[in-house]
Amino acid sequence: MIRKFLLFLSVLGMAACTNDAFETGDSDFSYLRSDFVEAKTDASAKFVSAVTDDDKIVNLSVPLSASWATTPDSVYRAQLYYNKKGEVNEPVAISWVPVLKPSTPSDDDSAGDDPVVFKSAWLSKNGKYLNLGLMLKTGPTSDETQRHSVGVVCDSIVTDGDATKTYYLRFRHQQNQVSEYYSTHFYASIPTSAFHKGARLQLLLHTYEGVVVKSFELY
Repeated sequence: MIRKFLLFLSVLGMAACTNDAFETGDSDFSYLRSDFVEAKTDASAKFVSAVTDDDKIVNLSVPLSASWATTPDSVYRAQLYYNKKGEVNEPVAISWVPVLKPSTPSDDDSAGDDPVVFKSAWLSKNGKYLNLGLMLKTGPTSDETQRHSVGVVCDSIVTDGDATKTYYLRFRHQQNQVSEYYSTHFYASIPTSAFHKGARLQLLLHTYEGVVVKSFELY
């Protein structure tokens, strides 16, 4: 089975901000930062520290809890919002970022190619993740089983004459009869650990504007 995630839209709404740093003014929000991180929980399953995508360590001044983080002494992929005042990192909020591990076509028997709104795709500065910024069409529903499911499949691997491998990836999305009244931001990360260093990634996404293909070189 392709690895899929049931997306709680209340969680997705927390991921509407981008990676911005505000350094002017004196209000609390003047120091607000947002970073994609690997966040670590303590023995009580509260977040106490994180490592950003440029390998900077963020130690939180107070533990931060999240309803979706239930495993103690673990690491979660997340988007962290915090006030940075000198050496003090005051946590504000944290939102879950799904990690989509590519499956093979033979494992993929359920997720579809329903369209999404493509916003951005980029390699993290440390090269550990291919990050996606998308928007999903959604709306109210009385059936809790009607939730988006997403995944990534590796359709093929091609080795060039210079021995460089190209991985052809396809983003999978199933609308699952969720109504399409408005758009909500959605971020996901594809780990690059499964690919050879120096390889190329070609990612295909089905969007409302047609097929989008993005290419990346791993480092």
